[in-house]
Amino acid sequence: MKRTLWHMARLVKRRRAAAAFAPPLTLALMLALSLAGCAMTAPATPPLALERLEHSLVVGQTSAAQARAALGEPALAVKFDSGVQVWLYEYAASGSAPAAAGQPRNGEYVVLFSADGIIQKIRRRAPDGGGRQR
Repeated sequence: MKRTLWHMARLVKRRRAAAAFAPPLTLALMLALSLAGCAMTAPATPPLALERLEHSLVVGQTSAAQARAALGEPALAVKFDSGVQVWLYEYAASGSAPAAAGQPRNGEYVVLFSADGIIQKIRRRAPDGGGRQR
């Protein structure tokens, strides 16, 4: 396709216009991420036994208060404006290969609470990346 000088000038103007939005967009993204951090807590908690997690949490029955009483504070908790919460517990994976730093890899147990505080969904993620839903 043969481009004329007019087409080239138009292309340059478009690129300059797009570049003008980059700094405000970057600033807005950084601000949104920093505000999202206000709703998250990440206390240092040791990994739990997988059996303890599976026996303590029941979809549709266990409340957030019951889960906290049975398992303690989650490794990560996020509460959304809608009242929905997502908690992450780490569990010690037996027989998994050590991570790069020599530490054993942990699996993740992600719990979704509905706005009324009852477990809506649970997802287990093995250290190798595989997952299972309940």
